[in-house]
Amino acid sequence: MSAIVGLTAPPGETSIRGPWSRAATWLSVLLVFGLAVLIRGLVVANTDVSWLLTLGERVLDGQRPYVDFIEFNSPAALYLYVPGIAVARLLGLSPEFVTDALVFAVLGASLWISARIVARTGLLAPIEGGWVLICATVILTVLPAQTFGEREHIAVAMFLPMLSVLQARAHARMPDLPALVAAGLGAGLTVVVKPHLALGFAAALAVTAYAARSWAALIAFEVRIAAAVIALYAAVVVFAFPHFLADTMPLARDLYVPIRMSFSDLMFGSPAIPIWILTLVALAVLRRRQAMDDRYAILLAGSAGFAAAFLIQGKGWPYHSYPMLTLGLLALAVAIAERRRDGTSRAELGGWVLLSGAIWFGTFAWMNLATTLGSLVAPIRQIKAHPTMLAITHDIAIGHPLVREVEGTWVGPVPCLWITAGAKWRLTHQESTAEERARLERYIALDRGLLIDALRRRKPDVILIQKEPSDWVAWARADREIADLLRSYSEAVTTNEILVLKRRDIAGLQKPG
Repeated sequence: MSAIVGLTAPPGETSIRGPWSRAATWLSVLLVFGLAVLIRGLVVANTDVSWLLTLGERVLDGQRPYVDFIEFNSPAALYLYVPGIAVARLLGLSPEFVTDALVFAVLGASLWISARIVARTGLLAPIEGGWVLICATVILTVLPAQTFGEREHIAVAMFLPMLSVLQARAHARMPDLPALVAAGLGAGLTVVVKPHLALGFAAALAVTAYAARSWAALIAFEVRIAAAVIALYAAVVVFAFPHFLADTMPLARDLYVPIRMSFSDLMFGSPAIPIWILTLVALAVLRRRQAMDDRYAILLAGSAGFAAAFLIQGKGWPYHSYPMLTLGLLALAVAIAERRRDGTSRAELGGWVLLSGAIWFGTFAWMNLATTLGSLVAPIRQIKAHPTMLAITHDIAIGHPLVREVEGTWVGPVPCLWITAGAKWRLTHQESTAEERARLERYIALDRGLLIDALRRRKPDVILIQKEPSDWVAWARADREIADLLRSYSEAVTTNEILVLKRRDIAGLQKPG
């Protein structure tokens, strides 16, 4: 972000030069934000955000996290979306709309603060800062696509001011106090929201200390603020959420963490690592005549740390790769901006812009991968307005965001049978001791009990059962107690993948609401 220059520079400091005037830059930024808002209405709603919004609503309704419902994510993941829900209720708007608006506000504030830090510390590289700001805006607002609003997306935005401060530290420049506070708070919240991202923070910080030839950078004021935020959050978790530590963390340890892709599949089974490597190779070729200075070293160190977090998590999901791709693409944008000012021919520069655009498009397509059951929205609305719903599946995307799209209510304490699926996977794919197998069987019994309790007490209006690729219909029918409870339901809709059941005592089809 050190190339975002002159956008808020005070009188006497250098401002944007070249074809990008200040007015044209900010107009372009606003147009990018407008495009991002349009895309929000076109892409599928995010599964995880949808589920966490549902949990946030339950929290505001008085339910106790990790007691009244089970969620393996930490409290920060739950409460991250509570402000949007609270504001939505106050204004009579949808939580999705308000949450998106708040995320856009965070993105805009992050870009403005980062630009301000760089400009006021005099880190004005001889490149077109307006070009880089526009690229950064695209990367933050457009490229996330369906992963918009995920914790990684929000965390990266909050981390950008710290990157700008680290750039200043590396060049022996001192940002002002508000900038240091903003950077420290942002970096601390980044780790709070997604602890794995501490690896990117640590890597960028280490390179900054090396570049500044001062290990004091490791305990600078903004770093101490970040550490204080993290320590305060840890204390809150320990004292306010004991069930998360006692009950949920063992579940996550036993059933979520062990399920991972093989290293070869992580490296080449999804586009994430190939896109990242292509970005780094393009950057190296683009700067073949110049060394990678501190500006690039800090960005690439952060990107490498985020790549390590992606590999450690081992899931291979698009949003897990967003942080590492973001910093790599920012570094590439800076390099292209430098070439725009060094006399590079229009043809060569155009080629680099096209290559960068192709990488951006690939990133957008990767981030936009999503399961969609939009075809079931109308049929379910015909069954009953605002139905109560439940799903028998291992896949959270079967019920979410579908339940919110039909304005229904989720009646289960879990989003899907992820506990059963995780235990069965370990029993099938990993060798276990007798004690471990017994514990896994208890987890399966717990999940089954939660499902039966929801079926018996809540009597959902609509039940979704996955047929492919896993046959949960057969699983349900093989369980005598579950099969008996499903006798009060009849088939409403069926597809190749999903069987939709409706409670028999619901009157005939209604017109869609």
